[in-house]
Amino acid sequence: MFFKILITLATLTLSTASLATTNEFNTPTPKQNQIVNIQYWQTANGAKVYFVDEPELPMLDIRVVFAAGSVRDGNQFGLAQLTNSMLDEGSTKLNADQIAAAFDDVGAQFLSDTNKDQAMVGLRTLTDPKYLDPAIKTFSTVISAPSFPEKAFKRVKQQTLSAIEQQKQSPGTVVSNAFYKALYPNQGYGHPELGTLNTIALLTVNDLKKFYQQYYVANNAIIAMIGNINRNTASKIATQISLGLVAGKEAPKLSPIKTTTTNETIHIIFPSQQTNIYLGQLGIEKNSPDFFPLLVGNYILGGGGLVSQLFNEVREQRGLAYDVQSAFVTLQDKGPFIIALQTRNDKAAHTIAIVNQLLANFMTNGPTEQQLTAAKKNIIGSFIVKLSSNAAIINNVVNIAFYKFPLSYLDTYRQKVDAVTIEQIKQAFNKTIHLNKMLTVTVGKSENASTTTPS
Repeated sequence: MFFKILITLATLTLSTASLATTNEFNTPTPKQNQIVNIQYWQTANGAKVYFVDEPELPMLDIRVVFAAGSVRDGNQFGLAQLTNSMLDEGSTKLNADQIAAAFDDVGAQFLSDTNKDQAMVGLRTLTDPKYLDPAIKTFSTVISAPSFPEKAFKRVKQQTLSAIEQQKQSPGTVVSNAFYKALYPNQGYGHPELGTLNTIALLTVNDLKKFYQQYYVANNAIIAMIGNINRNTASKIATQISLGLVAGKEAPKLSPIKTTTTNETIHIIFPSQQTNIYLGQLGIEKNSPDFFPLLVGNYILGGGGLVSQLFNEVREQRGLAYDVQSAFVTLQDKGPFIIALQTRNDKAAHTIAIVNQLLANFMTNGPTEQQLTAAKKNIIGSFIVKLSSNAAIINNVVNIAFYKFPLSYLDTYRQKVDAVTIEQIKQAFNKTIHLNKMLTVTVGKSENASTTTPS
């Protein structure tokens, strides 16, 4: 996989429909053929709660998600990631060793992560009260009372600087970072999530504390849970977690993305045998009515792996790349459309021309009826597999919650895929993709330099 898809949910709709109808207890009424019964409510101080009762395993998975990803860094690139990384390094009640021991003693697992939109902290624990209660207590303490100790901060900061240096040695990361920087110039999505050497070096503990105080608040929080507990227990856990947070305010709305209006080609010289290539442009907003035609169409074009047109033409027929993929990446604002591949340095220009021609042909002709039928069958057939574990389900629930999609989304997904037509795919691609506005970023040896712009 050449590019990191921010949303692991291969099934996210971008429709801004309201939440499912609820009864007087804010619990969705179960429906026939319901895939996942997602219950929704809010805590007293504003945290939004999404709960799935899953009794098969004596486990509980929790994700607490904040609109506090790297898009909120401002000019302090890496601030969101570093803040999130420090949460389990010590609290006002426990040091890092005590936190680790408290989770280990009850067999619980703590996790944290950030991406461009989200900051997440998570917990996996047994549901037996003798394990569950202390795990929730420690988890709540980590989230609500981090102390950001100076010694740990210096260590984590140095680890981040080392990771940034390592990324410079990865052509795949270099091409991705350059692509986002060019596509989102001077905008929140344009810088690396880890930050840069210069910006990380300037960050202080006080910067992390200010970021935490603004964004790690109840009104900016989503609490998602799935496991073998009842609604009453889930409500108590959500209350316990959220009451440790100040109420605060929801993160402010992001500034509108500025669109790219012309073709741009960037080449970065890199001592590698292969040239890494990203082609693309701004794609769609999360509420786009074209999502399902683009989902199915992209599966046929380059998102379907071994059965996609790009793979067949570029890899199988011509042997120009080991792999080639395309995707529409979902973000809070307009996310990118990306085609990513690697090829020999001396074949880069030729391969790019072929990929652009294949894209143009697809936009003109669309898929065949046979390709459309096969794509629908594969997408629908793999749908339940993508919900085969609690971890997969909670990832879906988190993204449904964060991007404000209807609770019934998973129930209607297969019908919406099946309803897509060839004409809808052609219309959606031609409305979304503009061949005269393509951004091309290449990272490889200097054979490409004569036809591209040095970075």
